[in-house]
This record gives sequence, C-alpha cells and structure tokens, in this order.
Amino acid sequence: MGISNKDYISRIAETSIGASTLRGHPTGTIQAIRDYLKTIKLEEFQCRTGDDFGKVLDKYTTALSKKIKAFDSKSEYWGSARKALNLFLGNSAYHAVLRKEYRLDQIEKFLEVPLDNQVANKLISLAGEKDGLPRWKTIKGLTPENSKLYQDFADKYAKKKGCTRIQLDVIFWRR
Repeated sequence: MGISNKDYISRIAETSIGASTLRGHPTGTIQAIRDYLKTIKLEEFQCRTGDDFGKVLDKYTTALSKKIKAFDSKSEYWGSARKALNLFLGNSAYHAVLRKEYRLDQIEKFLEVPLDNQVANKLISLAGEKDGLPRWKTIKGLTPENSKLYQDFADKYAKKKGCTRIQLDVIFWRR
C-alpha cells in the first residue's frame, strides 16, 4: 500500500494550521479549516498567469471564509481564510511530491506571503511613510483591498531581495 497524494495533502493541511496560526478564533475553527484544506483540488491552481491564479485563490478564500463565519458571524474572516490558504499552498509548493505532481513550481511566483500581525508590521516598517501601508488591525478584519496593498508592497520588496512573496514568510518568521 503506497502513499497517495491525498495522504500528503491531508498531512500538509494538518501541519500548516497550528493552534497559534489563528489564535483567538472560535472553538472548532482550526479543525474546520484543516478539513476544508484537505478537499482542495491543487490541479485548479495550475495557472499560467497571476490573474488566473488570483481568481482561483479568491474562489477558495470566499468559500473558506464562509465556513469560518459559520462559527461566528461577527467577523468576515476573509483574512483568516486567505492566511490559511497561503500557508497551505506554500507548504504544498515546497513539498517535493506535490510540487512535481501538480507543477506547483509554476505558481510559486504568484503565491502570496501569509499575512499576520508580525508580517504586516514588518512590511509597514519596511514601507515607511513613502509607501504608506494601512495600519494593521487583525487577521479577522483584513479586507481584500488592504491585503492587496500589503501584497503589492511585498511583491516589490521580494523582487528587491531576489525572492518571491511566499519566501518572505521564511525571511520574516520569528524575527
């Protein structure tokens, strides 16, 4: 009995979203997110353009945010869903078997840096006043518009550093 791609996807879904990933979210949220991530069809992310990739990412973000919102309707949870997806997709792209099977090397340039308080504040400090990123509030309250501002700046900064946006998470992690 061999290991299937589904087994690898399940493992990545479980390990990408830890207890501290979405601290302060309603009970049951993390397991619901993990369960949702296990259903993602990675072949849908085999996109040739950033626009196509963005459309697929937006589709999954909206669907996952609705699942999270079922636990608490006070927040939109778009940012929470986006962070979870970005972590999952990044870890999937770094996984040798899934990277090869789903050609995830082709989308690495489109992957976003998973936003949270630490990453956003690092981007804000790097941007300074000239690029004027919005003040960070919470992952629960992150809007698509503000996410785009952060991601656009992250893209410019990553290019200067000679890496991709998703790789900024490794550079910024616990620093």
